[in-house]
Amino acid sequence: MHAHYAWVFDEEAMTNDVNVELVRTAVFFAIWFTYFNISKRIKATFPEGGR
Repeated sequence: MHAHYAWVFDEEAMTNDVNVELVRTAVFFAIWFTYFNISKRIKATFPEGGR
């Protein structure tokens, strides 16, 4: 019975999944942040100075 559920507790596989998710999140954030800084539409929405 334990062998059937061994994959659930595989720390290496879980670590790899976490690393993949971190990389995906970092890439998504980098793309979003770059768009946020470059977009003329967003710059036009907020007044200069931010507040």
